[in-house]
Amino acid sequence: MNCPSCGIEVKGKFCHKCGVRLAPPIEDAAPAPEKENRSAEPDSPEKAVWGKSDSANLTLESVNIRSFAGMLGASALGFIGILAGAAFLLAKYVQRGPFFNDLLYHIFRNVWNVPPEQAAYFATDLQNKYWHQLVLLHGGAYRGTYSSVLSSVEKRFDFEFHAPLLLSHGLLFGMVAAYGWLIRRIVRKQLVSDAARLGWAAGFSMLYALGVMLLLSLVNPESVYLFGAEHSELQVSASFGRPFITAFVVCFLGTCMGLGGWSFLNSGNWMSWLKSVRHFMLSMVGFSTLIAGLMIVQWALVDNSRVYNPHIVTMGSLWKEYKQEPAIYAILPNILLQEQIYSLGGTWHIDGMHAARFLGASAPFQLNLLSGIKGLEGGTGTKGGDAARSGLENELQVSWYHFAFLLAYAYSLSRIKMHNAVMLATATLSIVIGFAFLSRYFNVWIAATGGTGPEGRVGFHMLQTGMAVGIGTLAILSLSFVAQLLVGVKEGKVTVGA
Repeated sequence: MNCPSCGIEVKGKFCHKCGVRLAPPIEDAAPAPEKENRSAEPDSPEKAVWGKSDSANLTLESVNIRSFAGMLGASALGFIGILAGAAFLLAKYVQRGPFFNDLLYHIFRNVWNVPPEQAAYFATDLQNKYWHQLVLLHGGAYRGTYSSVLSSVEKRFDFEFHAPLLLSHGLLFGMVAAYGWLIRRIVRKQLVSDAARLGWAAGFSMLYALGVMLLLSLVNPESVYLFGAEHSELQVSASFGRPFITAFVVCFLGTCMGLGGWSFLNSGNWMSWLKSVRHFMLSMVGFSTLIAGLMIVQWALVDNSRVYNPHIVTMGSLWKEYKQEPAIYAILPNILLQEQIYSLGGTWHIDGMHAARFLGASAPFQLNLLSGIKGLEGGTGTKGGDAARSGLENELQVSWYHFAFLLAYAYSLSRIKMHNAVMLATATLSIVIGFAFLSRYFNVWIAATGGTGPEGRVGFHMLQTGMAVGIGTLAILSLSFVAQLLVGVKEGKVTVGA
């Protein structure tokens, strides 16, 4: 190259004549602008799209937040409307017979000692309210106030009555699951991740629970009885806590079931374990349905003296009286659940005179499959008391369906697949906690203040149920676990010591 100062041709970085520093060759300096151009321009169409899609994604996220909230509110309002319509249809269906009217009369007259003419009036006036079906769908928890004034003498008491129906909860769960299945494509399109869909299900359930509580508070029934100088009034409302929690939990579980497609469940052995737990639950439902059918056949074939007990109201006697009515079959799942827990060693309780009068018993008592009857205070040792104890034990303590429930439970447990001790422990704890919770939740609870007697409860105690069910469940699952290991070793699927 030529020196820019003296013009002679030189080589190197400096001129050997004048010492001027030479500029770098063009080919050495050229890559710098070229590199800058490459950094300023996209390397490929993919990189250009990435940059564009990145800014678009930010806009899309803001749109998703708005559509998320709108879809949440619209879905909750839509389902509340569907449920209100379903409750109205259920109320019309229940009105086909006198069972609900007779039940209300029995509670007012025999449990809370309301005068017979008032009890009949209130029962007739309240039975046609579709509001009752909304309460039953969400826990069956009532509270209210009764007041009566006659010749300046006032009688007043507050009451609570909890009678959750397993069938009503199952119906609500099925409706929510079906609703979630119908909208699953929309939700999956807008929300890709499991966390986002779980958040949507929780938000939907919360809005639904709040909407249901608002609806229940707006349509509280009120009945006034006037006869001459007598003025009686009955106000009924739904308890807040239980319906709200029930609505949220059942709606959340049903929505998750309906949406489906949860990726975090697709994990090898645990996915297989969850499927086997589903088989366990389906087997329990199937066997319970079969046993219920056989019980109805038995009630239909025997004469009335075999199902009517003078010391307590039985399900067989109710079926004989109201077998043509659809409402009677709504309480049958509760009876099956109680018989299942009883067959596993749970102690069935009638606590308090309210509960005793509710079932037509002379006094509170406890009943266990092995130990028989305890209680009936004031009745034992007398001729009438001994006859009541003997009659109750002969009728209730042991029957063929208790053994059928026990065998069905053992077989259903054997369908749970367990690959290690952790799965054995998880299955045992899950089932025991589930039965303990169900035994507590589906109790019938009756309470009143104002001189009508202490509160009463019909059902099982949670701790005793958990212990009784836990012993049998652990024994059966342990035997099943050992059998599965032995079969696995024999087939070469499991290596001992590995």
